[in-house]
Amino acid sequence: MTELLADLPEAFLFTAQRAGAGHHGLGRLQWRLGLPDGPPVATGTDVAHVEDGPIRSLHVISPEPPLLLSLRMIRVSRHGS
Repeated sequence: MTELLADLPEAFLFTAQRAGAGHHGLGRLQWRLGLPDGPPVATGTDVAHVEDGPIRSLHVISPEPPLLLSLRMIRVSRHGS
């Protein structure tokens, strides 16, 4: 994941799709990734388990297969749109 984030074009942003929700130590945040004014190259939901303050586990659920996501980002970075 660290390598993927490091390779993102500088203009890409993670943006919350709606307010996060949480209850009894579980939290959920739906997000999109892409250029601020363009269509997303990826969407997903993070589900975190929080215990006594810090996140104990984080699950990232995305309908985008990793290879498809990589190809879309390459195409966007090459064409700048």
